[in-house]
Amino acid sequence: MIGSDSLPRKKDKNELFAKRLTQLRKEKGLPQKEVAAELGLTIGTLSAYENGREPRYEYLKRIAQFFDVSVDYLVGEDSLIEIGKIRELKNSAEKLLKELNVFLEVLK
Repeated sequence: MIGSDSLPRKKDKNELFAKRLTQLRKEKGLPQKEVAAELGLTIGTLSAYENGREPRYEYLKRIAQFFDVSVDYLVGEDSLIEIGKIRELKNSAEKLLKELNVFLEVLK
């Protein structure tokens, strides 16, 4: 049996969500007003989320899409930061592969 001490508490998850939301917003250099407007929230609601209030799942999805991260990342279930970075790396790798193929054709 797993002891209750080993399970993450709801309060801890809400604090982690609040921290990650605030960090993502600040990393993008966006004021609360702009993010709230993009998400269809009031500034007060966004501020409450950044202070530990738990959003409904519908808003978690909107926030994740807006910042290009997974819902799991926002709620602390995943440490993967940005899906966009993975896409960037994949595109870079594909571009390098194409360039390598052109180079190999020249060598033939």
